[in-house]
Amino acid sequence: QQRTSLARALVYPARVYLFDEPLSNLDAKLRLEARGFLNHLQRDMGMTAVYVTHDQAEAMALATRIAVMDQGRIVQYASPIEIYRRPATTFVANFVGNPPMNLIAVTATPADGRLALRADGLALAPLPMTDAIGAALRAGPQLTLGVRPEHLAIAAPDAAGTITGPLFANENMGPESLVTIDRGEAGRVTARIFIDDHLALGETVTLGFSPAHVHLFDGAGARIPAAGEAA
Repeated sequence: QQRTSLARALVYPARVYLFDEPLSNLDAKLRLEARGFLNHLQRDMGMTAVYVTHDQAEAMALATRIAVMDQGRIVQYASPIEIYRRPATTFVANFVGNPPMNLIAVTATPADGRLALRADGLALAPLPMTDAIGAALRAGPQLTLGVRPEHLAIAAPDAAGTITGPLFANENMGPESLVTIDRGEAGRVTARIFIDDHLALGETVTLGFSPAHVHLFDGAGARIPAAGEAA
């Protein structure tokens, strides 16, 4: 019935089509097939569509531009890759991505043109100080560090950029595993690991990451532009 409704809507030429969660009632296999069909049809016909969905995977797969809304307000409007790689706020970072971006509360201390970030279990060399970071720190030293799960990997305890905690879950997904450490009240951190490491629950796990993949957000949750990036 859902596919018939789509066909009925598309059989008549229109300048703009409105899709309101058209795939929500399909099972997982049909949803993937229908999503691929819509992706092909949209580009084959050159049609313009406004597509409303709560499924961020559908938005990423189908859209050329995405408007992310929070409580009725657009908080970011950009291409899918821009929203994924440079989320404008912690809300967008936590909403787009499966698993979403890891968000870690940190205390920032500037010294000698560098920025030291401190949090339980976090070991990270000081980052370069920028004017954008300096402006954010005028509101207070509390920032949020963000890093995507795919940018984390099992690391040695003495590695340069790491976050450490006891293993909470190790979910084998076939081609990858989702490894989650539990930092208590500080929250959990999940890594997408592409190796078959055997890890025991409760075991201390160190996850490493590169400073190049770090995102910083100010006290209000807005992304701080990286060095050389337009504000």
